[in-house]
Amino acid sequence: MSKMERSKMKNLVLAALLLMSCVTAKATCPLFDKIEYEGESLVVPKPTDFPRSKEYTAWFGAIDQSRCSAVNQGRPRYVVEDGLMYLVDFYGCGTKLDAAEAYSGSPSKVLAVWLTGDYEAYSPLGYCPFLDQESLVRVFSIIKGKIFDIKSRARF
Repeated sequence: MSKMERSKMKNLVLAALLLMSCVTAKATCPLFDKIEYEGESLVVPKPTDFPRSKEYTAWFGAIDQSRCSAVNQGRPRYVVEDGLMYLVDFYGCGTKLDAAEAYSGSPSKVLAVWLTGDYEAYSPLGYCPFLDQESLVRVFSIIKGKIFDIKSRARF
């Protein structure tokens, strides 16, 4: 490769890096799963798995076309009541889908029996909660939707 070709290649790589930095600077923060607990709306940065119904899939397909968030459109919102974790709705792009609509014939909230494990949830302080250095962390220990323990700690 000649010196001129190397120079062109170097300029092309530099231009690509500059363009990518501009694009990422304008990207939105991803949407996160949410847990409503004791009047607080906490975010769960690691997405939970949940059963996808045909109603959810259709709703998600419609909002996915809008590209309103860089990552994770159509996320679930859970609520803690009487030691149990319930799915109440899905949210994204300024719209929502109630659990009763997502799972035909279900009550307004659905016991989240698919949740088993430890789930970290942050008290968001800013625009992108997973970047907040001072967030309070709540760790929910769950087996089939039943909460066995909730611990609070500083994030770092």
